[in-house]
Amino acid sequence: MKNPPPFVPKPLASLSERAPARGTPEAHRFGAAATASLPPWVVDGEALFREATRHAAEGRLEEAVACFERLVRLKPDHADALNDLGNALDALRRRREALARYEQALQVRPGHLHARNGRANMLQAFGRLDEALAGYDSALALDGDYVHAWNGRGNTLMALNRHREALQAYLRAQSIQPDHPDANFNEGLARLSMGDFELGWIKHERRWDLPFWRNRRRGFARPLWRGETEPAGRTVLLHAEQGFGDTLQFCRYVPRVAARGLRVVFEVQPALRGLLEQLPGVAALVTRGDPLPDFDVHCPLLSLPMAMATRLDSIPPMQPCLAADPHKVAQWAQRLGERRRARIGLAWQGNVSHDNDLNRSIGLAQLAPLLDADADFVSLQQQVPARDREPMAALPNLRDLGGELRDFSDTAALVANLDGVIAVDTAVAHLAAAMGKACWVLLPWVADWRWMLEREDTPWYPSMRLFRQGAAGDWTPVIGRVRAALGASAF
Repeated sequence: MKNPPPFVPKPLASLSERAPARGTPEAHRFGAAATASLPPWVVDGEALFREATRHAAEGRLEEAVACFERLVRLKPDHADALNDLGNALDALRRRREALARYEQALQVRPGHLHARNGRANMLQAFGRLDEALAGYDSALALDGDYVHAWNGRGNTLMALNRHREALQAYLRAQSIQPDHPDANFNEGLARLSMGDFELGWIKHERRWDLPFWRNRRRGFARPLWRGETEPAGRTVLLHAEQGFGDTLQFCRYVPRVAARGLRVVFEVQPALRGLLEQLPGVAALVTRGDPLPDFDVHCPLLSLPMAMATRLDSIPPMQPCLAADPHKVAQWAQRLGERRRARIGLAWQGNVSHDNDLNRSIGLAQLAPLLDADADFVSLQQQVPARDREPMAALPNLRDLGGELRDFSDTAALVANLDGVIAVDTAVAHLAAAMGKACWVLLPWVADWRWMLEREDTPWYPSMRLFRQGAAGDWTPVIGRVRAALGASAF
């Protein structure tokens, strides 16, 4: 889940959008390496500019940054170099520095279109959304057909939970550049969020046109399967492409592909192998990185909803539900000891490398009001974040067993001994709900597309209940509602 897209992908203002710089005779004689030791009055800035631009275009971002920085020391009023330095810094996730460079470019040339757009990108990354929206509008005031600003405006509107307006911005971008990959993919996210699965899945396939996903595309010689009728007995490789939660959510399609007469080879992440070994319809289960058996066609797991023409009213149920190993379930029952009252699992921290983790995860101290409920709580965190170790020590009603969870088969066996799970939007929530366990999920103001808009339930998991933020970053009312629900009924 990754979307790779902060929340959705934001393209940089491309270096190629600007006309190539014209050099002088000195520019042809001196490259960046050759000019490093020359005094400023000898160095040709345009040669440095072309050198930096070439580094950036070829993906050598650190070299590009060094070259651009040398140039702006020599020519601090070189607005294009300042802008492109901002682009390279942003690509390196050095966003505070990038913002400073865009602002310098605008001080030199207030009408610099790309710098206005780049600055708005950074403001969006820092959550300064109203300022970002104004920044995109200022770029569009200069050029109403500037496609990157329309796409960025859509991203900001999505981050403001204004999905319908965002959709219109993405459509406007495509009216200017129909094949714009970001605008097409982001349109798909907006449509899926709004429940428009028919076109949403088609647009979601445009993820493979984006650099983040293009670099993860599998280089199989065999053709991609898109739901076509296949002769019985042909072998299809279904392969996990994103996070653990995505694999758990979409493995429901595997038995349905097998029911079409295809022999299914299912490739999964190592941590999920033990859990998914008994999944119906799998002829061969392999772990990512292991040698693959022969196959005729392949399909990434998140392309299956499109291949199977899934609509909002035809989401296949998780049948049968994922089941834990009975032997491990019994071991965990013994480990937990005598049941005194309801047992509730708790997961509050997702993968810290996820783009939206800052918004979706919660510090354990904020969840303390839940732990005075009449229940026994069990941590489902495989590793407790350093910031939460001290708060955990002050919560005697929270039992930490995460160190004993080696993979998802262990977590599933522990969950099987619980009455329910309370979690943020992370793989543990998918696991519990895929097992048919009651699961309450705490969602940020702008939730991932799969949870759609405003709903307290989800067609993906009948046993799941959604508790949404009413304002960005404000978990207090959410936790209050969860605590009230616990008081009314422990699941």
